Amino acid sequence: MLNRLGAGGMGVVYRVLDPETGAILALKTGQGQGADDLLQLKSEFRSRVGLVHPNLLRLNDLVVDGEDYYVTMELLDDAVDLLAWINAHDARDWAGRLRDAIAQLVRGLAALHEFGTVHRDIKPSNVLVTPQGRVVILDFGLAARDDARAGEVVGTVPYMAPEQTLGAPSSSATDLYAVGVLAWEMLTGELPYNAGDAVSMAIMHVREPIPRLPPQLRHWQRFMDRALAKSPRKRYHDAAEMLAALERIPQRSGSHEMPALPALRERAVSGARRVPAVAWVGLALAIAAGIGLFLRSQSGEEPAGRGAESPVDAAATAELQNSLPAPVSPDQPAGPDTPADAPSLNLELPTGTGGVTSQPLTIVLLLTVIGLGPSMLLLMTSFTRITIVLGLTRNALSLQGTPPNQVLIGLSLFLTLFVMGPVLSQANEEALQPYLNGEITQQEAYGRGIEPFREFMLDQVRDSDLELFASLSGGERPANPSDVSTATLVPAFVISELRAAFLMGFIIFIPFLVIDIVVSSALMSMGMVMLPPVAISLPFKLLLFVVVDGWQLTIGMLVQSFKT
Repeated sequence: MLNRLGAGGMGVVYRVLDPETGAILALKTGQGQGADDLLQLKSEFRSRVGLVHPNLLRLNDLVVDGEDYYVTMELLDDAVDLLAWINAHDARDWAGRLRDAIAQLVRGLAALHEFGTVHRDIKPSNVLVTPQGRVVILDFGLAARDDARAGEVVGTVPYMAPEQTLGAPSSSATDLYAVGVLAWEMLTGELPYNAGDAVSMAIMHVREPIPRLPPQLRHWQRFMDRALAKSPRKRYHDAAEMLAALERIPQRSGSHEMPALPALRERAVSGARRVPAVAWVGLALAIAAGIGLFLRSQSGEEPAGRGAESPVDAAATAELQNSLPAPVSPDQPAGPDTPADAPSLNLELPTGTGGVTSQPLTIVLLLTVIGLGPSMLLLMTSFTRITIVLGLTRNALSLQGTPPNQVLIGLSLFLTLFVMGPVLSQANEEALQPYLNGEITQQEAYGRGIEPFREFMLDQVRDSDLELFASLSGGERPANPSDVSTATLVPAFVISELRAAFLMGFIIFIPFLVIDIVVSSALMSMGMVMLPPVAISLPFKLLLFVVVDGWQLTIGMLVQSFKT
C-alpha cells in the first residue's frame, strides 16, 4: 500500500503496488456489508470482471474478509471529474470536447446495459476523464441488475430520474436520464432542477416541466426533451438511440459556435414561455384565416356579385398565374441570395394533352392548401379541447349566444398560444430561423418544425387511441410511440382531445344539471307546468358561476390539463 487516495460513501481508496506484476493499482475497501449482500457482491463481481470496455473502469480482483471487502481495480492517474475537465477548456474546442465526452459516456453505459446492469448513480464524481481525454465510468457500488427491487431508493438526488425518486424499478432509461442532467449541467453550468433541499429537488424532477435552454443552445433542446422526459418510455429507448440523436444535433460554426461555459453561467436558464413575435403573428394569421373560411362556409351566403356561371377570362387567369411567386427547389436552401418572394409553395401538377397545366386547377389547388392549412395546424394544437370545453360551459349555463362565438373563439386562440408557447418557440428556434438564415433546406425545416408538435401530441394522446389507428392503418405496428407516423398520430391525438374535452364538459355540467332538476321538480309540484324551468334556473346558474369564479376555474382547469 503506497498512499491513500480518497474516501467516499462506499469506502476508502488507496494506491497500491501489485508485488507479482509490479503494476500500480487502486484498492477500494468497504465495511459494514451484510452476509447476503457480500455473497451477491462476489457473484456479480466474478461475472463483471470479464466486462472490458475503454469507458468502464477495469476491475481486477475481489477479496472478502468477514464483513469487509477489498477490490483492486485500474488506477487512473491525474484523472479529473467530468465537470472539472470540461471547465478546463476554452471556447475554441469546448463544443467538440463536450460532444465527445457525452458520446464516450453513453458508449460505456451501452456496454453496461448490454451486460444487463444499471449503474443508478451517474454523476460528475463517478465519471472521470484522463489527460488523454478518455472518459471512464466508475463506482459500481450502487449498480444493480435490471430486475432491481421496487421500493428501493438509491442514487444522488440532483441526477436521479423520477422513477428512482418514487422507488420504482430502475432501467437503462434511468441512467440515460442522468446523462441528460449531466449534459445540461455541462452546457449551462447549472442543474436543470435546483432547489435548496434534496426533497424539493426530487419533487421538481417528478413534477416540473423540462426547462428551456438559452437561445445560444436551443439546438440542443430536442435532445434534452427526450433525455429528461418524465416517463421512461418517452426517453431514448437505449444508448444507441441517444448516440444517434447526439450526432443529429446541428454543428454550429463561426458566429453560431457554442459560447464558452463561464459566459453561460452568467445567464439564468429560464423556463418561461417566451414566444417570438414571428411565431405569434404567424400562427395567429394562420388560425384567423382558417376560422374566416369556416365561418364563411357556415353562413351559407353567396358572395356579392356571384351569379350564373361565366366563362373564365383566360387573359386574367394567365396574369394571375404569372403573378404568383416562382417555386423554390426543396434542395435549394433559403437565404440572403434567395429572391424576395421566397419561400413559396411548389405544386407540381401533371400536364395536359398539350403539355400545359390547367391554370384554373392550379389556382384552385393553391387556394385549397391555403384554406386547409390552418385547420390542419389547429388539429395539432390544444385548440380543439379548449374551444369544445368553452362551448360546453356556455351550454351548461343555458345561454344561447352569450358569450358570442367571436369571444369564445378569440379566447380559445389566445389560450392556445399560451399553452403552445414552448412548442412554437422551439419550432421557431430550430426550424424557422435557421431556414430564414439559409442554414437548412426547406425539407429539413419541415422535419425540425414538425417534431415539437409531434412531441406535444405524444404527451397528450392515449396509448389506446394510438394502438387503434396503428391497427387500422394495416401496416407494421411501431415498437414505440415515437415511431408512429404523423398521419397516424394526428387522428389519434384528435380523438384523445375530444374525449378529454367531453369528460371535462360533463364535470362542468353536473352542478348546473342539479339546479335544473331541482327547479323543474319545484315547478311541477306547484303545478306551474307552463312556465319554462330555464327561466327560473338561469339566474341561479349565473349566481353560482359568479360566486365560485367559474371562468377562472374553467380556464385554470383547461390549461393545467395539458401535460408539459
